[in-house]
Amino acid sequence: MKKKSYCPVYQSLNIIGDKWSLLIIRDIMFHRKNHFNDFLISKEKIAKSTLSNRLKNLEKNKIIMKIPDKTHKQKNKYILTLKGIQLTPIIVELYLFSGSLTDVNLSSSDNRLVRWFKDDKTSVINYTEKKLITDFKKTLEEYPNLLTQN
Repeated sequence: MKKKSYCPVYQSLNIIGDKWSLLIIRDIMFHRKNHFNDFLISKEKIAKSTLSNRLKNLEKNKIIMKIPDKTHKQKNKYILTLKGIQLTPIIVELYLFSGSLTDVNLSSSDNRLVRWFKDDKTSVINYTEKKLITDFKKTLEEYPNLLTQN
């Protein structure tokens, strides 16, 4: 299939530009959600088929990685890859943008996140990226065969 545009923004939006993909990334990044059912119970109420499609697309594009859950053999966990972790500043900026809107009602936990980001955006981004990278490296140590798959 021929690309419609070679614009970098267009190409990025093809991978992560829909609301569900961004919400999945947000949930992994800031809400410690890692399982299919965790995403299903998010307040936005994503449909199972949509969730499944978005997870497959994010995995295909190496934004997330699906790994077996050691605590439950029939479950998988989803984690951000290094490529997905690079989206941290974008997700933070989306939080900050929502905090600037006057007609948006944020939950108390989202309000706390927006205040935290406003207070020290650079430190939050650095802290979040460092933690996610540490978790990613730990996962690769636990599952060394993942390196050959990706």
